[in-house]
Amino acid sequence: MYINPDHTLHALNGDQVEVKVLRPAKAGSDQGPEGQVTRIVEHKYENVVGEFKQATIGDDYIGEILLKDKKLSQYHFYVTDKGLKPLDGQVVTATVETYPSDEAPEVMTGAVTEVIGDKDEPGIDIMSVIYAHDVPHEFPKEVMEQANKIPLHVLPEEKKGRVDITDQPLVTIDAIESKDLDDAVVAWKMDNGHYHLGVHIADVSNYVQENSALDREALNRGTSVYLVDRVIPMLPHTLSNGICSLNQGEDRLALSCLMKVNKKGEVASYEIDETVIC
Repeated sequence: MYINPDHTLHALNGDQVEVKVLRPAKAGSDQGPEGQVTRIVEHKYENVVGEFKQATIGDDYIGEILLKDKKLSQYHFYVTDKGLKPLDGQVVTATVETYPSDEAPEVMTGAVTEVIGDKDEPGIDIMSVIYAHDVPHEFPKEVMEQANKIPLHVLPEEKKGRVDITDQPLVTIDAIESKDLDDAVVAWKMDNGHYHLGVHIADVSNYVQENSALDREALNRGTSVYLVDRVIPMLPHTLSNGICSLNQGEDRLALSCLMKVNKKGEVASYEIDETVIC
């Protein structure tokens, strides 16, 4: 649906809006309908990130934030004195209090809530990306408390009832620089000409129980986030890089799919076991 620039109600990119159809689509044509925004239901931007510039802007503002988001490059963000008072050149986050309007179509205002660091600090660009996309990068206290209670090595009682295949030469298939090794494989030719293929996945569920603090935080994050110089893990490092990572020479709990593959590459049979691997 095409929206004329005069009919946006100053909605920002990503806002949820209600629209009225001004002109329906033409039958038999590629031309879609034309509409007009009648209400902004939900703003996408509740916080912004950028470099603070000290300036006297009227009586109400202590400076301006140069917004990092390219979709907001046409807008000015004026900083009120209700929050923190950062130094010139610091990268900050701010809450949005007012949005563009008929009176100020290219202006947003708000208060600074956090100083990320100085614009020239190493890694500040990556931190700006993290804050701009609202990526959760610190674990709540209750999550860390649960993670810190988990042993760093597989305990003897955890091996009970599992198939011990620590004698098999498993190989992880992640890149050499990877820190969290999720899966491993092994294959060999059997006496009948078929092949044994084992695929082994770290058994995270042994340590992350359903609806625990760790589970809820992992659900909230949804995934690990890979950036240029760091990974923001879905689970704390003691799990993701430790007991749940298939590190060389360490016993680990796994879920294993053990397959017999014929000469045509077809899986002739398989079984899935809870295992101990190394």
